[in-house]
Amino acid sequence: MPGMKVSWIVTNSRKSPQEVEPYIDGTEFRGGTPDWEYYARRIEETLNRVLESLQSEISVISKSSGQRSLDTFVEQRAEEKGQKKNVTLDSFF
Repeated sequence: MPGMKVSWIVTNSRKSPQEVEPYIDGTEFRGGTPDWEYYARRIEETLNRVLESLQSEISVISKSSGQRSLDTFVEQRAEEKGQKKNVTLDSFF
């Protein structure tokens, strides 16, 4: 049923406490702009926990180049290992 679950979207993670806006499932979000950098850092932390077992890490946020894609990461990883750019999942094992 719409409106039964209320979530929070972080709009400014630099303040303490963080600024958040409510998001009610089934309605349009009108609370401003989400803090995309905050969510990118959260994804980066999660991915790095997974990639830790592969002795690798990823940096989603780069101050000089802006946003990076997963393809860029795979190509960079292949170049570091001296492999062709046509990389498969098996290349990481």
